[in-house]
Amino acid sequence: MTAAAGLSKTLHITAGSTALLGAMFFLGYFFFQIPGAHYAETKSAKKEQNAFAHPVNYWNACHFR
Repeated sequence: MTAAAGLSKTLHITAGSTALLGAMFFLGYFFFQIPGAHYAETKSAKKEQNAFAHPVNYWNACHFR
């Protein structure tokens, strides 16, 4: 926590604000981990060869020979 102490002093973040930011991050992670994993499984590029997957695969094939 000593490295973050300088940053919190520079940004004028109190201990209460740090706790609130940590709790918000935790809750966001907690509530969106399962739906995000479900979305990634059902909408993956492997199943739907969408417009994003082809250029990325082409770039990888040409760039990393």
